[in-house]
Amino acid sequence: GIHLAQRIPKDTTSYASAATALNLRSAALWKVGFAVQFGRLGTTGTRIGLECGNGLIAQVSADGVQNGFTAFIAGAEARFARKYDADWHRFELFGIDNRASIWMDGEQIGEGPIPGRPERIAIAAVSQAAGRQTEMSVRGLVVEPSNASQGMVNLFNGLDLAGWTLGRPLWRVDGGVLHNVGTGQPDCLLFGTRIPAETFVFSMRIRALDGLRTRIFVVREESLLANLAGIYLGAYDEKLISLYGNDLENIKSVTSPAYKFGEWHDLRLEADSNDNVVLLQNGAVTFTAHRTSRNPIWIAVCAGDGYSAGHVEISSVRLFSEVSKTGRVSAAINVPSSPPRTH
Repeated sequence: GIHLAQRIPKDTTSYASAATALNLRSAALWKVGFAVQFGRLGTTGTRIGLECGNGLIAQVSADGVQNGFTAFIAGAEARFARKYDADWHRFELFGIDNRASIWMDGEQIGEGPIPGRPERIAIAAVSQAAGRQTEMSVRGLVVEPSNASQGMVNLFNGLDLAGWTLGRPLWRVDGGVLHNVGTGQPDCLLFGTRIPAETFVFSMRIRALDGLRTRIFVVREESLLANLAGIYLGAYDEKLISLYGNDLENIKSVTSPAYKFGEWHDLRLEADSNDNVVLLQNGAVTFTAHRTSRNPIWIAVCAGDGYSAGHVEISSVRLFSEVSKTGRVSAAINVPSSPPRTH
């Protein structure tokens, strides 16, 4: 963690500052997260910002004049403001090349256009005005995709619903596991960024507890009609995993896709630059197919079939959208299907 405090109060030449490069790997989707605590407020504000060569991308700041803190995406018209408190707050940003959203403690507080991908994170005084500088502590910096994350972006942080939009009231996070409430209607949850990934590896660690059907969608329309690809867990009384989609052809079953209630399964969907699609279950190829179109994708999960409740638990949702110089998804060889298992 970092704690910034002005060494000589009221000295305008001694403002505390720090900066570091983010070293994001090239990919369709990026994520940056950090936790912030503002200490003693001063008349000079302190900010933490994401920056690129073309300017500011997003900023969180606090000062004693307004007795609170603000957060915003640089290109957005609205700014989030909140009265000061001494608590730690978790901020996460998800973005593509020209747009990003910002989340605080699992709630979206801003979204808008940005000038580019973040290159560095910087902490500094908001302005060069006389007065004590506001103290700030920062910890838990997360930068994805990076070498440390093996090129993957975690769409579920294990803490809250940051990044996810439609359907949030029907989902909870307990003990690092995402689960649905279970109603007669499908409990659907949509990741809020449409990702321009022509090639990708999408993985999810999931177990179905009961119910007739659970669906995992990788789609090109927000209506969740599985235009690109949908993964079924169960249909009627059959406990089988299946692959389907209006944008898929030549779907072939390779191995038996059976599952049991209460068992964890690592599901992994790969699409390469030759439009080959592969679904793996626990590391084994279960289905192969060929896709007929390429479009930015939405990601969602729905539990229940609309007539009866279904309950699922999810411990990992990850996306690899980095393309090698050959045009193939390099994750197909090097990226594990799931993080270390704790459930």
